[in-house]
Amino acid sequence: MFEKNWFRSLELAKNESLKGKLPSYIPLLSQVDPQTIAIAIQHLQENKSEAAGDITNTFPLMSVIKPFLLLYLLENLGFDQVFQLVDRLPSQEAFNAIPEGKPHNPMLNSGAIALSSLLPSSETLRNWLNVRADANLELDQLMLNSVRS
Repeated sequence: MFEKNWFRSLELAKNESLKGKLPSYIPLLSQVDPQTIAIAIQHLQENKSEAAGDITNTFPLMSVIKPFLLLYLLENLGFDQVFQLVDRLPSQEAFNAIPEGKPHNPMLNSGAIALSSLLPSSETLRNWLNVRADANLELDQLMLNSVRS
């Protein structure tokens, strides 16, 4: 079932990605092959996973980390403490907008930055995610330097 449905979606997504542009503001990302694409699905109730595409390639999580940051904080600190720092409002602002006052939601950069201040250490989220995802995520210093450049 996976191959039939998801693989077709993966091919459609690959074709759509060719219509866009690689970001020039992060030098390493501007060098990525735009046809590289993969998907992985974890079936929690059946305890099995399926994957298709370029699954051996490593990639930076970038903004994909935001929902995991929120989940970690909700699990460990609770709703009230998390949402003292950010609102739960929709936003018409760009993901990198810097609003006055409280960030509109945790999926904006300003919201994620505010929430990251609640992490006990720089390793906490990575360690938690490695356990949850049965992965070995690590900081890519070259990518970090490229983002900072």
